[in-house]
Amino acid sequence: MLSILCCGLCGGDDGYKVDEDVIEDAVALSETARSGKISVSGLHVSGAGQIMADQCILQDKSYWEVTVGQLGAGAFAVGVAAPAHSLGDEVSEDGSGGASWVLHSRSLTAPLEDGDVVGVAMDQGDYPVRLLFYLNGVVVRDVRGPVAEATPIISLEGPSPGVALTANFGQRPFQHKPKSQGFEGLLRSRSLI
Repeated sequence: MLSILCCGLCGGDDGYKVDEDVIEDAVALSETARSGKISVSGLHVSGAGQIMADQCILQDKSYWEVTVGQLGAGAFAVGVAAPAHSLGDEVSEDGSGGASWVLHSRSLTAPLEDGDVVGVAMDQGDYPVRLLFYLNGVVVRDVRGPVAEATPIISLEGPSPGVALTANFGQRPFQHKPKSQGFEGLLRSRSLI
């Protein structure tokens, strides 16, 4: 993480620390692309159902995380979905059907605990596209990713009150950013005109 201290000569506050890894206007959770009984407050999501980010992944190397706030008897899956995925349909860990590529919490060998962080890194700079899934900074799955546009998806399962997660698409520093060069938070599309 690169930090810069402002000298105050440009009108900024003296000694104000700027974190260049934080994206001011990062991708967020969608207001409309959701199904089931999902409850959303900012980047916190709970309940049961599915929710997508508010835009597809644009850059060659992207990274985002979810932190487990409450798991209880529930389960979740995080990853990406292609436009062919219909919200509410079952998600796939290996892309079978060509609509989603996720890591499901039930497929992890160690039980998850509150505070655990699942990271998703997508490298579409080379072919084939790769998805790397992390648990607390350690790679737990490496799969061939989508060949079409992809959007982050979170799928929550379980009885009420359900699973509670907090997404981070780059709005704050990542807890376990990959050491590989070039992975950054999700950038929002901007018009240049």
